[in-house]
Amino acid sequence: MYAQSSDEVRETIIQTDTLKVTTNVKQVNDQMRWELQYQWSTPTQNSARRLKLKFYDNEGKAEKNVDTSLVQPEHIDGWRLNENNWFMNEEFKTSAEGTVVVMTALSVKNLALRIQLDEEIIKEVERVKETISSEELFASQESSGSSEVVTTFNNETEVEVIEEKIITEDILQTPDADVHELSAPEIDAPVTSSSEVKDTSQEEIVTPSEETSETTVESQVPETSEMESSPSETSSSFEKTASTEEALKEADNLVQNFQYNAGIAPFAVASYTDPFAYTPDGGQYPTHGTNNYSAALTSPFVKNYNYGSTADSVSGVPVKNILNTTPLNFDKGYHAHQVTTNPAQDIYLKKIAMPTSDPTKFKVQLDMIGGYLQTRRNVDVVFVVDKSGSMADSNWTVLKNSLNTFANGLLGSTNNADGAVRLGLASFGGAQVNNNWTAFGEIGNFGGTVGNYTGFTTSASSFLSHTILNVTPTGGTPTFLGLDAGLDLLVNPAYNSRTDAAKVLIILTDGLPTYAPTTTYTGIRQTSGNSSNAMTRTQPVSTVERFTAGSNLFTGDGIATPQSTRNAIIAHANSRSVSYPNIDRYAIGFNVSNVGDILSALGPKGQYSATSQSDLTAVMNNIKQKIIDISALIREAKVFDPMSSYVTLDAATVKTSALQLNLSSSPRTLTVIPSTSGSYPTYASDVVIDKTGNKINLSNLTLAGDSTKLNGFRVEYEVTLKEEYRDGKFYPANGPTYLADDQYTNPFGFAIPSVKKEATTFDIPVTKEWIDDNNTWTTRQSISLQLQKKVGTTWEDVPGKSITLPVGTTSYTFTGIQAYESGLKIDYAIKETPTRVTGYKAPVYTPASVNISSTNKTLKVTNELLKTKIEFTKVKSDGTTPLAGVGFTLFKANGTTAIGTQVLSDATGKVSFPTQLPIGSYVVKETLTLPGYEPIDPMNLVVSDTNATLSVNGLPTGNKVVNRLKDFKLIVKKLDTVGNAVNGAKFKLESTTTSPPYSNELLSSNNLFEFTGLKPGTYTLTETQTPDGYIGLQNPITIMIDLDGNVKVDDVSQSGVITGEGNIIKLDVKNRQKGQLPSTGGNGTQQYLIVTFVLASIASVIGIYYVYRNRKGAK
Repeated sequence: MYAQSSDEVRETIIQTDTLKVTTNVKQVNDQMRWELQYQWSTPTQNSARRLKLKFYDNEGKAEKNVDTSLVQPEHIDGWRLNENNWFMNEEFKTSAEGTVVVMTALSVKNLALRIQLDEEIIKEVERVKETISSEELFASQESSGSSEVVTTFNNETEVEVIEEKIITEDILQTPDADVHELSAPEIDAPVTSSSEVKDTSQEEIVTPSEETSETTVESQVPETSEMESSPSETSSSFEKTASTEEALKEADNLVQNFQYNAGIAPFAVASYTDPFAYTPDGGQYPTHGTNNYSAALTSPFVKNYNYGSTADSVSGVPVKNILNTTPLNFDKGYHAHQVTTNPAQDIYLKKIAMPTSDPTKFKVQLDMIGGYLQTRRNVDVVFVVDKSGSMADSNWTVLKNSLNTFANGLLGSTNNADGAVRLGLASFGGAQVNNNWTAFGEIGNFGGTVGNYTGFTTSASSFLSHTILNVTPTGGTPTFLGLDAGLDLLVNPAYNSRTDAAKVLIILTDGLPTYAPTTTYTGIRQTSGNSSNAMTRTQPVSTVERFTAGSNLFTGDGIATPQSTRNAIIAHANSRSVSYPNIDRYAIGFNVSNVGDILSALGPKGQYSATSQSDLTAVMNNIKQKIIDISALIREAKVFDPMSSYVTLDAATVKTSALQLNLSSSPRTLTVIPSTSGSYPTYASDVVIDKTGNKINLSNLTLAGDSTKLNGFRVEYEVTLKEEYRDGKFYPANGPTYLADDQYTNPFGFAIPSVKKEATTFDIPVTKEWIDDNNTWTTRQSISLQLQKKVGTTWEDVPGKSITLPVGTTSYTFTGIQAYESGLKIDYAIKETPTRVTGYKAPVYTPASVNISSTNKTLKVTNELLKTKIEFTKVKSDGTTPLAGVGFTLFKANGTTAIGTQVLSDATGKVSFPTQLPIGSYVVKETLTLPGYEPIDPMNLVVSDTNATLSVNGLPTGNKVVNRLKDFKLIVKKLDTVGNAVNGAKFKLESTTTSPPYSNELLSSNNLFEFTGLKPGTYTLTETQTPDGYIGLQNPITIMIDLDGNVKVDDVSQSGVITGEGNIIKLDVKNRQKGQLPSTGGNGTQQYLIVTFVLASIASVIGIYYVYRNRKGAK
């Protein structure tokens, strides 16, 4: 038996709006399976189409893609091979889809494919309908050779509408119509195991027996000639040209060459409804569940159906104790599907999951045990033997010896006491008639008369002594006549076949067919007035009916096997499969090679090859068991076991075992026989396993039994729970799992186990970043961080996952964070409380979220300190004019800690501190005051936060800081014309432009008068008392002080007024003595003032010089 390759080659050949063709090529056992999937529709309602295919095997052929290289697909109902060798639909259809299968040897690496479509257009046309008599109708048909009336008679006419069909062949164009090359995948090495049953020790109940290693053997197919022996030659040596060595190699492959040709049919989950109840939990688990995976072992990570208790009330499927001992426990309990009222005929199923050493992997075990029919089904079996010349001598002896074992095995008194199985016999070969070789088929009987023959026997000796088996074989190989003879024996009431019996036909041939039916041939009982077109029935002996074909009913020379003969035989056998779908047919190739396609057509139920006595005996024993298994409660069943979407199948771990429930022992025992054991039974090795596509499909599963034992089958494999579902919740290991058998309307279901793993967790580090000059401003505060997870489109707090970070802590790690939930990665984010720290910007989260797949899983929360500039404008007393050069320094609230250095107002009066300030209290001091100006009082500022916006409180309106001039001082000195002090004067200074108005009158005891507290404005100085002997001021002196500190005396600008000692206006007022003449121009004050200021200036320069000289001298 071959292990199936997981490799496939898939291709899309054609894809248009109305036609899609794809191919899938894969190894199935010891053959290559070429599948073509098609789907077509028609573009209009009045059209229909049919698909046509040709497959070519060009291997080693000089001429490519010719009909002699054709490979025929397996039979499909509604398809046929036409005269041009197209494999095609028999009918036109508006749409269709399906699969065409070609089976080849593994050695075939490439096939070529041609595809075509024929189109039928239906049009409605009008014609004149004639009414004629039946006699006229008959005469018209006779004359025209047609059943359609075309003659017009002079009767009453009427118009009728008929449909006219227009057929156009080969409508596909290049490139779709071109040859398409198909390639096979790399094949697996063959793996064989012995079919012989050995007496080895086997352990019982749940412990498997010791496994033995598998043996790998290369299978060799012997080469034989395609030439049949001449009709007159009877020696097998004429047909068999294979060497003895090759024959021995072939002998190693005996029953292993059996192939269940039906393949693995598609499984339809939709047709099955799981009857068991499940509880949701991320995924789900059996409601009637347990953590047991054996009677003594439990695991919190598996949830199996509770086979240790009575059945649940939902499914209605009872649990039974298969060992029939008390008490019921998990190991003994199986679901018992009842197919009859007899409990002995229950079908036992069980599916469990078990933990492994790897917490992500689980072992799944699937058990199936069949019941048995206490009253067996009736079975009519016909054996069709090849009686061509090549079967003579040793081949005939080998056949008879094998038939002896076969017949006695089926019909022996202990095996067939109820007479349920009967055997019939047919043959095919050639005989000389009038010196011409003709082809015949024969039907044997065991008594009776024509029309009431006894076509079957329950006696092995009667079967083995029949004339057909005791006459020397001769002639060519008309395989088709043997097939039809056997079918006729099975279905023709004249042979007393049982209508309630299952029908089985076994055909054995040792050579390629050398005769083939023509299109004139219809069946073995064909009659005609022309003997060349008829089958002639004769009776060489009373127990044999021979049906000889007329010369027009077959082609071939009895020696060669051209491709046309091969094709015709295959087409004929396929057509019989359509006509007799309920007859199981098996084909055996004995000492012959290159007949795989012919055997597939002759024996769609199974094909075998044999090269020796032991081979043939083993093959027949295999078929015998299949006949016995017709009474099996599970026969050629299919099991569909898909993995769920939550797990992945490890196909390499798939193992199978045969089970045997021993009913005769007390107590009962369950024996497990691994596939590696030499005792592995044939029924188990015949099971076809498909483990591709995250599923396990079984087919050709037959589980029989009797009163002493029941056969069973076990599949074990491992699954891996996908990472995204490792969240601590239960998920089903499989999809809906069931066993389907065509004997029953409904499939039998398995309860699905569930598995889980402790939640996969990971750590999420959190860092807190403060952007705040290393907390120079001491603005930080404690914060709380809450971990959140995304649920749908919203974020929810994760319970128990929050932390308060003191001011000095900037990191934390959340540990043990669940990574997945319901198959999805969980996204996590962080939330800070308070939502925003006062004085800081809203927190920035980077990244916004993380999950287990994130490269960087650290969540960072950044708080950046809000800051604002301190700016104002320095203006003069008018509140507008900028005042440059005034220095200011920023201090912390204590008024002593400077923040940065002194800042001077610029030409526009603007003062802007380079250091921006966060929330808090601050002091601005004027640390450099311009001469003549009063320094401002310190400004106490407060920076506050309102909704993340900083504001500065404490600045004057409009952020304008006014620097006012110091009060001016006016010093008046009373002198005479020569500079001598004059006492006794009195002066009055007044101004109405100041606020409040200024008025001050001074009388000094000496000659100095000092007016203080003068503010910008216009003043009038009046001498209100003149010393005796002097002439007083004739006119008041006007003094103007503007807001910039500029001074004018009688419109003459004064300099040097603003000094470090103060804002001092010095004015000398000279009085002329009475009698003294004034200078030209009279006694005006202008000349006095000029003289006075000149003298004062000279005095100042001289004073500065002397101070400088003295200081220098001191050094």
